[in-house]
Amino acid sequence: MQLEFAADEAQEVAGEIYPIRHREPGEIDWAPMLEAIVNDVKRGRATSQIAAVFHNTMSECIVRVARRVNMKQVVLSGGCFQNRRLLENAVASLLVEGFEVFWPRSLPSNDGGISAGQAVIAGMSSAV
Repeated sequence: MQLEFAADEAQEVAGEIYPIRHREPGEIDWAPMLEAIVNDVKRGRATSQIAAVFHNTMSECIVRVARRVNMKQVVLSGGCFQNRRLLENAVASLLVEGFEVFWPRSLPSNDGGISAGQAVIAGMSSAV
């Protein structure tokens, strides 16, 4: 949450991403990004800008992995997508690339959604 809030204070960094490398179709090598972040910190770049570029990079990673695994439908779920900035950036980037995107809208994307699903399954099991 602190990273998300820090990014909200950033001056414009639209389109800027940290370097990343691909290994396997769905695998990202984070080393170049981490090195770039450390270098930005050493140079005194504002935390807000580092956070914003990090979010841009994560969104770009999601798009690249979706492209590499050749999926046209992408589901964004899990606790990391409680981060509004990450969710909105990822959805927007995927839509621009022509992907069909799904994400929780009525239930939380974290463990709260899991417990709701468990309750539904339990209810279905008792009805049988």
